[in-house]
Amino acid sequence: MQNNPQIAEFDELATEQNFDEQAYLIANIDVAHAVRIGSIPCARAHFDQVGRLEGRKQRRPKPPTRVLHTVAELDAELAGLAELRHKSFDAFTERRMGFSFFEDVAGLPADPFSFDYRAAQVALYRKISGRRGYDPWESEPVPVHFASGIDPYPYPFMTRDIAHIGNHFIQLGYIMRAIKEANPRAKSLIEYGCGSGFFTVKFAQCGLDVTAVDINRDNLAVLEALAAARKLKVRTFNGTFLEAPDEKRYDIVLFYESFHHCLDFEAALIRLRERLAPGGIIIFANEAIYLDFPKPWGLRLDGPSLFEIRTHGWLELGFSEGFFFEMLERHGYTAEKRSHADVIDIFTARPN
Repeated sequence: MQNNPQIAEFDELATEQNFDEQAYLIANIDVAHAVRIGSIPCARAHFDQVGRLEGRKQRRPKPPTRVLHTVAELDAELAGLAELRHKSFDAFTERRMGFSFFEDVAGLPADPFSFDYRAAQVALYRKISGRRGYDPWESEPVPVHFASGIDPYPYPFMTRDIAHIGNHFIQLGYIMRAIKEANPRAKSLIEYGCGSGFFTVKFAQCGLDVTAVDINRDNLAVLEALAAARKLKVRTFNGTFLEAPDEKRYDIVLFYESFHHCLDFEAALIRLRERLAPGGIIIFANEAIYLDFPKPWGLRLDGPSLFEIRTHGWLELGFSEGFFFEMLERHGYTAEKRSHADVIDIFTARPN
C-alpha cells in the first residue's frame, strides 16, 4: 500500500487510556473496512473485543518538521536534496519526508466536483511546478535509458534492492488474486500507465490478452523488447488515460500507481465504461487513496510528491477514500476495497 506521506506518522500501542478512534482506524485498515461496511460498529468495539489482546497499534500524526510557504523555500529544500542524493540515498529519502507545502484547505470551494475546486488545484500545480498549466504530453514523459531497462535487469531488478523487488512480487500476487476473485473468467486486460512493463509482462505470461497504454514512448520501447525476448504478444499504445488503440472491450482495466496522474479522472471513468466487456471490472492498485487525506482530492503536498512536481512537472494527485467511493458511485460503479496489511490496497469497480 502507498503510505500517505502527507503527514509523517508513528505507531503507538493502543491502550484504554490513550485510545484514539481515528488513529486506530488509520493503523488498522482491516478494521476501517469492517466499520465502513457495518460488520462492527466502531473502532473501540474492535479494540475492546480483540484488538487489546492482539496488541494492535494506532497511528498518530506527527507534523513535518518544516512547512514551506513559498516556492523559493521549496527550491532551497530541493537543492539540498540534490546534493544529498549523491551521498546517501537513505538520508535523501528521510530528508524528503521531512517537509510539506502549506495549503489553506479550509479555503477550498465546498464542492469537490465543481469547476472552481478543480481550478484551485490547477492553480496550485502551476505555482509549484512553475508551468503554465498541466499538459500530460509535456509533463509526464521522461527519458528512459533503453539499455538499462531491458534484460537482464529490467525494473525493479535494476534497483538491486531485494526488499523493494520482493514487495513488487507481493503486490503483483495480490492483484492477480483480486482479478481471479472479481472476474474469474477474465481473458483480456488493458493496463493504463504500464511504465516499462514489469506487471504487464507477467499478465501476458498468465495467458491474458494484454494491451498496454503509456504516455511515455520510451517505456513502451522497453516493454516491447521484454515481451519479444519472452515470445509474448503484447499490444502497446502511446496515449493518455482517455485513449485506447481501438474499440476493443476488455475484461480487466488496470491502473497500478498511475490513476493519480489523471487530472480528467471523471472523464476517464466515463470513457472506461466503453472499454469494459460484460462483467468487466476496473482495478485501482496501490493508488494514492487515503482514509486520512486532508481534502477530497487534489495535489499531494508531501516532500516526495513536491520533488516530482517541481523536478519533472508530474501531476501527483491524492484522493480521500470517501470522495473516491462517492465519485465512482456518481458515475454508475459499485466499488469494493481489498486491504492487504501494509502491502497494498486494491479498489475494484464494476458498472451497475
